[in-house]
Parts: sequence; C-alpha cells; structure tokens
Amino acid sequence: MKALIAEDDFINRRVMQLFLAGYGKCDVADNGRSALAMYQDAHRNNKPYSLVCLDATLPEMSGQELLRQIRSYEAENRLEGRDGARIMFISSEAGKQTILDAYRSQCDGFMLKPFRKRELIHFLHEQGLVQEAR
Repeated sequence: MKALIAEDDFINRRVMQLFLAGYGKCDVADNGRSALAMYQDAHRNNKPYSLVCLDATLPEMSGQELLRQIRSYEAENRLEGRDGARIMFISSEAGKQTILDAYRSQCDGFMLKPFRKRELIHFLHEQGLVQEAR
C-alpha cells in the first residue's frame, strides 16, 4: 500500500504516518496544492497512491476541493471505482453537512478528529488495502 497524507498540522501528520508505517510507504503534504501535484505525479510515474488521507481544512486548497480535484483527475484518466485511490476524509467538524459533502464528493470514508488507529486500520481492511492485522 502506498499512502498520501494531506494534513497541515505537523503532529496530526506524524501520528497518521506512525499509524500507517507498518502497512506501506507514506508521503505527506502540508497543503492541498502540493497534495494534488503529488497525487498526479505518482500516477504519471506509474506509482499511484492506493490511499489518500486528507484533512478538511488545508491551506491553498480545501479538503473538499482537493477531493473533487482527485476524483476529477481519476475520471479523466479512467481510474474510477476500485482503480482509483481510497480516500479517507478527516475533519474536526462532525456536522451533518460536512459529512454529506464529503460523501457527495466521493470519499470512501470519514473520520472525526481526534482520529483513532483502530478506526483507520478497520477502514484499510474494509477497503481491501491490507489483508492481515499488524
């Protein structure tokens, strides 16, 4: 599994990296524009991300916009469904509208901050990204 973590808070990025460390390679971006560029570069280099964890409140491009841009890129390149990345949307806001907007933009999962390792690893299993518990 190859993961991209888009999170502007250093501690949250680091915690997420530690949670995912035993499951594959993790790259990080601290803003939405960098994350989108990394995502697109990975595809162009035939080393795509299978997982994207993105924060709702990113500088330079919101998490919602980043999610829409990734799904648009995938559609343009015929990477829809299981051929695209699994996207976990992460927010500190649990409002109904935030959650609905994330799913309408085609995220695969939603986690509320503070996120928990057990919840993230369950998502990895549920999405078929990992096979055995670590």
